[in-house]
Amino acid sequence: MLAAPSDYSPLLIKDLVKKDFQRLEKLINLDLPSIKLDFEYSQLDELSQTLLIDIEVKHRDIIVSYLESNFYQLIPVGGLEDPKMRVNALSHLMKAGKCFMHKNSRLMFSAFGTKYRGYLHESPGRPGLHHDFEIMICHNSDGEKAIVNSNSFSFVENPEIEAEMLALDSKWKQGMIEDHSFIGSLPPIKYYEGDVVTIIDPQHPNFSSDEAVNQCLVFRIVWGSDPAIYQIKLHSKEIVTATAEQLSLQAKGVTRLFYNGTPPVQWKDLKSEAEFYLLLGFFVYHYNAETDSYSWTLPQAKKAIKKGDGHGLLRWKESYFLISYVMGENSTFEPSEVADATLATDLVLSL
Repeated sequence: MLAAPSDYSPLLIKDLVKKDFQRLEKLINLDLPSIKLDFEYSQLDELSQTLLIDIEVKHRDIIVSYLESNFYQLIPVGGLEDPKMRVNALSHLMKAGKCFMHKNSRLMFSAFGTKYRGYLHESPGRPGLHHDFEIMICHNSDGEKAIVNSNSFSFVENPEIEAEMLALDSKWKQGMIEDHSFIGSLPPIKYYEGDVVTIIDPQHPNFSSDEAVNQCLVFRIVWGSDPAIYQIKLHSKEIVTATAEQLSLQAKGVTRLFYNGTPPVQWKDLKSEAEFYLLLGFFVYHYNAETDSYSWTLPQAKKAIKKGDGHGLLRWKESYFLISYVMGENSTFEPSEVADATLATDLVLSL
């Protein structure tokens, strides 16, 4: 028999999670006698069933292998182990003409890549063309082009660049790459993400004379093409592409309504409304001084929110981030309601 959700005790769950980590702690110290770990259980987060563990660099590989062999999921946090921090640091350090080592090869940095951020997206920042600081466009000694993902950049292999990073004003950690990534505005479009459209071109492979079947939803926009190509979700849930001329607007979606000054006034619940504004990009991440990263646990986030240093907790790609909303003067959305719900009901947002 399963108990009703209301019958579950958060304290009981926390106790069970803690006991699991206590068993792990004993096993590590028994199976790896040269290593003695003392878990700090104030860092335990029962909501995500995670525990932050400090591991000396010299022991990291063997403990990571041990945890993975015992089916524990690992998310490195702290310093340049945090992918967002690594990318952010490189966005300040890499300039055209700078040379560095990558997998024993000497490369010269030329420029960062570029990417479009649409009106609806999974990252903070305003719509437009942005620098993509995760992509480093380089050339080798023969002049051949090479692409390096910033997350694979090795500061160990490049101690002089690591020294430059350590010499940076520490304020770079508080800011995020969106602060200096914007290049220019988006090109004009005819449809927004979320618009309801119909396929009007009989030559389109998914055209149907059945009006109900022919109705579909604008799912994403391929901005890199000229003109823009629309990814549309069919009645069958299949996603296909179409040009603006092949479509006709049937109903305005919530994104169009917002950008045309008439946002919806009713939402299913606070979580739905809060996540919509996240997709619009009206938020920023917070740096966590306790972990020297942008990752947070629920207890850490709630402590910061109580001090007025954030609005909510976002779960994204197996990590948790403290976020604050950045709203315009005419917005009717109240970020303080998200803060209250996070403190009262452990609200966790997602994208």
